[in-house]
Amino acid sequence: MKDLNTSALGIDISGFQFTTDNPFGYFIQVTVPLPLTNNLENDNTVYRLPDYVIGPAFMYKINTNLVLQIGLGADFKFIRVENNKAKRRETNIIYGIATDIGLKYNFTDALFFSIGSKGSYGYYNDRVVRLQTSEPNTFRYDFNDSINNFSSFAFAPYIDWVYYEHKE
Repeated sequence: MKDLNTSALGIDISGFQFTTDNPFGYFIQVTVPLPLTNNLENDNTVYRLPDYVIGPAFMYKINTNLVLQIGLGADFKFIRVENNKAKRRETNIIYGIATDIGLKYNFTDALFFSIGSKGSYGYYNDRVVRLQTSEPNTFRYDFNDSINNFSSFAFAPYIDWVYYEHKE
């Protein structure tokens, strides 16, 4: 894999958690791409697997209803590349940092609007390449190491309208 661009639609579940009037908290994010694939040269297919982020968060109240939220955390991405013709499977675990920066406007306790962006930088890729042998379901390792000079970037703007009922 040299230069590779992938994109996928998906489901993103993320949130900030703060205790009452404390500007420090944490945020989590789980991204699950839908099973869309990008076919590359030589019959390779790329599958984006779930991404996980967790880290500290900061909140700044601009006024009673408007809040700036910033989260920064550890990011773990999983990517699989398969070539059924060559009977080759590659697994990549990418380690990095991610951020979520957004403005949240609270209309009521149960209705809010938010706008922001999420970004990530991957700086380490642990890669395993396996080739199937002539025996069924038997593989040999062709590569099991980190990739030198690896870097990846991701960026995703978002807009959310959320209404929820809070029952005690």
